[in-house]
Amino acid sequence: MRDSNKDEFLYERGFGNTVSILIDNARRTTSVRFRLQVAEEIGNPYIQQPNEYGLKAYAPKGFGTFNPGRTRDEIHIDGDKADPKGFITCSVDGSVPSPTCTYEFADEDLLVTTDFNKKHLPTGV
Repeated sequence: MRDSNKDEFLYERGFGNTVSILIDNARRTTSVRFRLQVAEEIGNPYIQQPNEYGLKAYAPKGFGTFNPGRTRDEIHIDGDKADPKGFITCSVDGSVPSPTCTYEFADEDLLVTTDFNKKHLPTGV
């Protein structure tokens, strides 16, 4: 680690300008659809929001009142819920000091999972 980015890395809890990418064999793990269903089950209930980033957006309903103490992420879905191309889950703004996101999608026989700081999502899309 360079001294020039050490402070930001520690402040951002490792997700400053860092992107983590995990690539797995999609035939040997759960599908994108199943992973999306699990994310929804963990954070239920959700309410649909206006589309963000060109994706269908869902926010936890009554954040801080339903399922207190449980991590409840925003979900942004690429495609249809029944057959998603991929999805992004993000920490709700204000729920943690440095919100992060995870993008999961399948390409051919690969399942790709990418973790990054929420500040890297485009604004005004």
